[in-house]
Amino acid sequence: MSEHSPISESRHSAKKPNLFLEGIHFRIALTLFAITGVVALLLGVVNGLTKDKIAAIAEEKAIAARTEVLPDAVSFNDLSYAEGVISSVYEARDASGGLLGFAIETGANGFGGPIQQIVGIEVGSENGSYQLRVSGVSILDMSDETPGVGSKANTSSFLGQFVGMTLGILTGDADAVSSATSDLSYDAVSGATYSSEGVRAGVEAALTIATQIIEESGGTVE
Repeated sequence: MSEHSPISESRHSAKKPNLFLEGIHFRIALTLFAITGVVALLLGVVNGLTKDKIAAIAEEKAIAARTEVLPDAVSFNDLSYAEGVISSVYEARDASGGLLGFAIETGANGFGGPIQQIVGIEVGSENGSYQLRVSGVSILDMSDETPGVGSKANTSSFLGQFVGMTLGILTGDADAVSSATSDLSYDAVSGATYSSEGVRAGVEAALTIATQIIEESGGTVE
C-alpha cells in the first residue's frame, strides 16, 4: 500500500492597508488642492484689479493713434462697427461738425497673428463725388511678429508710403487710379513679407469699409 504525502495548502494572508501612508497621501492631495484654490483665487483678484487698467491704457493708446492719423479732428464718434478684420470705425469731424474722415482699427494677419493698427481715411469732395485717401497708419500692437524682422514694418518709412493711397492703388484697379499715379505697388520690408502684407491688407480693408459707409449714405466715391 503506497503512501501519499499530504498536499500542503498554501495560505496567503490578505495585505493589510497601510493607514499611515494613505493618510500622508490624502494630506498631500488636500494640500495641493488647497494651494491650487488659493492660486486661482489670487489670479482672479489680480485680474480683476488690472483688467480695467489694462483696458484704459489700450483705449488711451487708441485715442492717441486716432489723433495721430487725423490730427485736424476735434471729435471721434464711434459708429459701433466691427466685422472681419475691422475692429472699430470712428467718424472724425472738425470744429464745425464737418466730416473729415474715418479712423478705422483693423487686425489683418501678419506672420505671427493679427496686426492691430489704426488707419486714417481722409474724405474730400468735389463735383458731388467723394475722394478717399489714406491720411496715416499707426500700429497699436504687432507683438506677435518676429522681433527685429517683422517689427520693421512699424517704421515711418514703411508706413508712410501708404499715405495718399486710394483703394484703386492698393487693389491695382487701373480704372480707379488717376493718370498721375503710375506705381500701383508698395515696397514690402525685406525679409518680412507676411508682416508687410498684414499692414497692407489692413489699410485696404479700412479703405473698403470707408467706401461702403459713404456709398450706403447715398454718396458716390471716385
